[in-house]
Amino acid sequence: MPKVLKYMQLDYELLDSGNQQKWERFGNNTIIRPEARAVWLPGLCQWPANAQGKHQEKGSYTWHQEASWQEPWLIKMDSLCFELHLSQSKNIGIFPEQMKNWQWLSHVIQSSKKPNPRVLNLFAYTGGATLVAASAGAEVCHVDASKSTVRWASRNADLSHLADKSIRWIADDAMQFLKREIKRGVFYDGIILDPPPVGHGAKGIFTFKNNVDQLLSLCKQALAPKPLFFLFNCYAMNYTHLMAKELVASVFKQENLKSAELFVQETCRKKQISCSVYVRCSAF
Repeated sequence: MPKVLKYMQLDYELLDSGNQQKWERFGNNTIIRPEARAVWLPGLCQWPANAQGKHQEKGSYTWHQEASWQEPWLIKMDSLCFELHLSQSKNIGIFPEQMKNWQWLSHVIQSSKKPNPRVLNLFAYTGGATLVAASAGAEVCHVDASKSTVRWASRNADLSHLADKSIRWIADDAMQFLKREIKRGVFYDGIILDPPPVGHGAKGIFTFKNNVDQLLSLCKQALAPKPLFFLFNCYAMNYTHLMAKELVASVFKQENLKSAELFVQETCRKKQISCSVYVRCSAF
């Protein structure tokens, strides 16, 4: 039987935010990161942190850590475990706002009458959705263009005791992989699509603005005749969830799409930071 992730408690808190920064706790470490959307004043006077990221030129970040800092460090989400690192981007290995998508994904897969549905996770990063889907009983194909990130995701599966689950680890360009799967006649019961605003693949640069229509069309072709779900997540900062919904609807010709924002909420004042938008469909 698959592991049932009913509540999905992540060992994370957004402690405070403001002055275009956020103070967060991931497991045993607290960090400060830039956050353009936190335009208000902080609620607390002091933010003691183990590490602080500062924005540099050309989108890179430098980190200032305590002398005793050690990494990687781990964070738990129920039975799942994730390895975290500071990086030249402000991302550290997990996106807490995705909890709502993961909860929905687990429910849809566990509620399916089809045993071991085949799921494709594109732009899969460190494998949060991959691990959730595998825990719920799916056979997962995890695709990301970065070999090092795919290895990272595979380590997360090992840490989560999912090494014996059916997960294919693929380092490849998402669009090229889709084209080959369609040509081979390989179809999926569900697809998770989380494209970045800009990405670098083997065939050149992917940009959300120029390539998302083609990407959605390929996903539609790669779905099985009676698919279980489609999940689209969008970090393009100028997209509302209604815009994303209309975009998906124009390709999929579906009316029963649901969309909303994903956000994280402070523990101190309950202020919310909007992070991304999603579009979901689970009844084709």
